[in-house]
Amino acid sequence: MSNSILTKSVIIPLLWIMFPAVLGASPYPPEYDKDVNFYVGLYGGSANTTIEFEGDIGLLDDDNQSYTALAGFSLNPYVAVEGAYSDFGTPSSELFGESQNDAYSLNLLVKYPILDRIYPYIKIGYISWDTKDDDGTQIGGTDFTRGAGVVFKIVQDIEVDLRYDYYIFKINNGNVVADVDAEIEIETSSVGLRYIF
Repeated sequence: MSNSILTKSVIIPLLWIMFPAVLGASPYPPEYDKDVNFYVGLYGGSANTTIEFEGDIGLLDDDNQSYTALAGFSLNPYVAVEGAYSDFGTPSSELFGESQNDAYSLNLLVKYPILDRIYPYIKIGYISWDTKDDDGTQIGGTDFTRGAGVVFKIVQDIEVDLRYDYYIFKINNGNVVADVDAEIEIETSSVGLRYIF
């Protein structure tokens, strides 16, 4: 591919998308032109929790209800920052009994408006998690998280958000006394309402 073809097919469209103010054209619908705002949201859904020890030994696989409350700020129509608290329910098994999993997270969303009221997004974040067994054992740590979703604006200040999140909590000698190497894997599918200020 020649440089001129590369410029026409890739670089110019990319500049048009990312820097509309410089080029004098807006690639997103007019109602997103002022999409720099605060928002809050409440989510409910399902969380599948599994625990695997070293050697792919699976000892827990359970589904529970999950809940998330968040506050976010849209920097522009393409980027937002969110802080969230999530409760992943109380998964249980005969071996582990019942545990309570929750976490605080800080996330960066990259989104792109399409049509008139819809924008899909992907997100990455940093999470501080905590799990407590019914025998009083409590451990925690920090890890990365990722997810994706799509938002539908239903009226001027109300949005519906369909979201998938994936978490891995690593259990190792750094956060437990025993010689343990395991992972708690949580996948959530949720729907939420967001209010825009």
